[in-house]
Amino acid sequence: MSFPGKEIGEFSALAQWQIEEIKKGLDEADRGEFASEQEVEQLLKRLTRWRPAGNCRFRTRTGKGNGLVSE
Repeated sequence: MSFPGKEIGEFSALAQWQIEEIKKGLDEADRGEFASEQEVEQLLKRLTRWRPAGNCRFRTRTGKGNGLVSE
């Protein structure tokens, strides 16, 4: 049996963490601390690089299928 109080506490802790990170980011922005254009480009390249998930691949070359399929 799950008690709502536990979930509320976990949500509250997560929300508090997010609020603290947002405040840190705003403080950095107020000090003029921003990522350079090159740093942003490198981050975007890293985050958008295609990587297969395990032994699955995404069918796009043939146009067949619309999701991950096992090899």
